[in-house]
Amino acid sequence: MKKELTINKATLFSLKSLIVSPVADIYSKIMGVKFDTADTLRILQVQTALLMLLLPVHFNPMYHIAMLLWFAVSLYQCKYLNNKFTNDDD
Repeated sequence: MKKELTINKATLFSLKSLIVSPVADIYSKIMGVKFDTADTLRILQVQTALLMLLLPVHFNPMYHIAMLLWFAVSLYQCKYLNNKFTNDDD
């Protein structure tokens, strides 16, 4: 059982390295700030939530409320990223 968990964690880590690291590098080049994989996953989650919220589909209003809540929670989780953009020149 422990061996399976170790293999699954190793596989997940390698997928993060292969997929998220290049995206983090792109975000870092665009914004001029170094982003790690956790920051990148938070930004991708906000972008996905916004896309799902603005998707022009005619679902139940509960769908749109759920997507709005997901977007708000995702945005709230990114609030500390603002500290990366402030200057420490004061």
